[in-house]
Amino acid sequence: MKIILAWLHIHPDVLEGGGTFLSELATEFSKKKIETIFLAPFVRGKEEYKIVNYMKGKSILRYFVAAKKYKDAIKKHSKQGDIIHCLLPAPSFSRISDKISKFNKNVYVTFGNPLWDKTDKTSFSKQQLVHRILKSRILARLSKFKANKYIVSTKHQKDELIGMVSANKIEVIPNGISLENFKPYNKKKARKEFGICDGKIISYIGHFSTTKGISDLVEAFEILKKQGENIKLTIAWSGKGDINKQILNKINMYRKTKDIMLFYTVDVRKFLAASDMLVIPYRATYGTYNYPSTILEAFGMKKPVISTSTGCINELISNNVNGILVQRSNPTRLAEAIVNLFGDKKLYNKIRKNAYDKIRKEHDIKIIAKKYLKIFGIEK
Repeated sequence: MKIILAWLHIHPDVLEGGGTFLSELATEFSKKKIETIFLAPFVRGKEEYKIVNYMKGKSILRYFVAAKKYKDAIKKHSKQGDIIHCLLPAPSFSRISDKISKFNKNVYVTFGNPLWDKTDKTSFSKQQLVHRILKSRILARLSKFKANKYIVSTKHQKDELIGMVSANKIEVIPNGISLENFKPYNKKKARKEFGICDGKIISYIGHFSTTKGISDLVEAFEILKKQGENIKLTIAWSGKGDINKQILNKINMYRKTKDIMLFYTVDVRKFLAASDMLVIPYRATYGTYNYPSTILEAFGMKKPVISTSTGCINELISNNVNGILVQRSNPTRLAEAIVNLFGDKKLYNKIRKNAYDKIRKEHDIKIIAKKYLKIFGIEK
């Protein structure tokens, strides 16, 4: 018997979000001497487990052929008795796992994203349109949900699925990170490597997306500068996004004075080490991979996180306990939260400690892997 971790993804050579999580699960399973195959749209360097690339090439037709190639690869590399764990983009893709269940009875499913967030108030964009289609409740209801179990990371996702999936088929296991990849790193050394001056540093990691609140963060930062606050903003940008020109112009204006520093591909561990806190003021969480990995990574580096009270973020962060939550789409409140946290050393240190304790006890990949194996019926 072997475990097949199958990631349905359309972008070749990109390991992100759910793919990173499956890769870390595969590593943990392999350490326990369990034969593991990771089906992904790329081949990386030497790993402890086998990677099979089912999406060779970069055809413009990949959007249409990915699902078929994915199913064919699973059928080719599995046999009865093997465990097949599918990571699908959203519940609306469940018909794919329904078809896989016809030739293998040990199918388990995780969804990379929840259904469409009906409370989303962000302005219309191409990204929003794509997410509305891919995370459609109507498409999800066309599925039969025949897999053994549906593993979700949050109670928020479980509540969404109840009504479409029997409650006894849904298991909640939080996603996590490998703490081994986020060991402490000297702040001064990290700042020197990035060319960052000493002082108060807040940071943002990810796409330039309205859903992640980059516009609110830049406006909050502008409020802080007008108040005379000596705070700088470092941004690790993925290169993707739909930010408006006005906000982009503000970023470029502050880059000239070096109040904002923009980076692209970074070592996240070192980038967080150089920072004082991570600020990601989500407007909606429909585009997240369950608990956002950037927040978990900040917890792992003992960095306080300021975010918003929305979706699954409410489950991950308890306000003033292991992070700070503010009202979404409110730059004024966000600016106040940043100033207050810098000004309250006792609260700052309490949040750092509690955030790290939470990641260590609940979200370390070693703990998560054991929970998955238990559901798969494997005792190791």
